[in-house]
Formats: sequence, structure tokens, C-alpha cells
Amino acid sequence: MGPSGEPFEPEPLVRDGCFMTWMIDRYIEMQSSYIHERRQVDLMEHLWALEGNEDE
Repeated sequence: MGPSGEPFEPEPLVRDGCFMTWMIDRYIEMQSSYIHERRQVDLMEHLWALEGNEDE
């Protein structure tokens, strides 16, 4: 989504004659609030699995 809330279609990013679509895909993912929240939950679950609940 762009700043106005409308869908954002980036121009192709080309480096050395190759399209860098993976970079644009990652950028779009970072801009998505749903994916951002999902990554936060994933991180919390990962840390919980590593450290557990120290209060118990």
C-alpha cells in the first residue's frame, strides 16, 4: 500500500540487466501491517520456545 492507502505498483528495479523483484517483494512485505504483526508474533513464539517461562 502506498501512503494514500492505494495499492502501490513499484517500477521494475534493474541492476546489471537483472530484475531485482525479490528486493521489491521484501519491501512490500515490510510495509504490510499484517505481515509486520505476524513477524512479531513469530519472533515472540520463537523466543518463548528458546527461553520458556522463567517465572514458573
